[in-house]
Amino acid sequence: MAALLQLLLHVPAPERSNALFACAVAYACLVASGAKVVTSPEQVRDLARLAKTGEASVHDIARELRRWSR
Repeated sequence: MAALLQLLLHVPAPERSNALFACAVAYACLVASGAKVVTSPEQVRDLARLAKTGEASVHDIARELRRWSR
C-alpha cells in the first residue's frame, strides 16, 4: 500500500494533484480491504506533502497509513 502511494506520486499527469491522488488511492485501498479508516483532511494533506518532497520514506508512509486504519 505504501509503495503504491509512493509510486503514484510520480505519475507524470496530473503532476499538481499526484500527491492527493496517491493518498486517495491508498485510502480507497484501505477501505476496500475492509479497514475502518479514520483520518482528517489535514493528515492526508500532511502525508501527501511529506511523501512528495521525499521527507517520508515508504516505511514512514506505511506507518502513517496504519495509524489511519483500525
